[in-house]
Amino acid sequence: MTRNSPFTSDERERVVASMISHSGLNQGDAEKLLASFEQRRSARDLHLERQWVTNLAAVCRAISEGRAQPPSLFAAVFWIRLYGVITDLRDRFRKASELHAMLVGNGKSLPLLISGAEVFSACTAIRDCLSDEELVFAAFLRHGHAHVYQDGFEYSVERGNPAAPALRTKTFVGTTGKHSSIEDVHAIVNQVMADHGNDDSAVALTFAKKLWPGISRLVDAMNTFFGECQADAPSDVARSSTGGELGR
Repeated sequence: MTRNSPFTSDERERVVASMISHSGLNQGDAEKLLASFEQRRSARDLHLERQWVTNLAAVCRAISEGRAQPPSLFAAVFWIRLYGVITDLRDRFRKASELHAMLVGNGKSLPLLISGAEVFSACTAIRDCLSDEELVFAAFLRHGHAHVYQDGFEYSVERGNPAAPALRTKTFVGTTGKHSSIEDVHAIVNQVMADHGNDDSAVALTFAKKLWPGISRLVDAMNTFFGECQADAPSDVARSSTGGELGR
């Protein structure tokens, strides 16, 4: 059994058996898939994940209620936290969702996987609440606020082929999972800004109001997941709460 596994030996055997039955994986591959979830769980920082979601909810609510002062500071945190939820946090909890689906296919699951799958679902619902254009805009704003130089969405010379240099005209957009042309990205950003009178605060307000129900759902899901992990390893969570960097 993997070190720090959330499952007992008996539970782990039942999970592997269900995975084999539902997906058709062989014993070795089922073991590897489950081990990857266990390893990610042991490596994750539960408090960082929870704080990330709590921060997003706090700035979203402040923006929605007109309490964000100074507005630019709240907006910067909002775009950075939103991007992280749609991309990194969602990807992190994908494995729990996949394992949960396999167990449900056999008529059963475990509380830890159920709660993890709900976090994934809540993150996905937030992403799906936005159009492709809005997702592109959110990625652009996050990039600008998270980096000193905003060059990820600009033309540049392709690297790695000095014999035949070419201009990079497309860029990968993390929120959509697709490549978009530089020209299209800037057209989208310009249009969204124009629709809001070129007022950054007005754009953040539109997004915050639209996303608040989904973000509120994510807060509940993360708290439930945190509670399941706390019940599974109370000494580790308590020690992190009182002695970790976030607990100070």
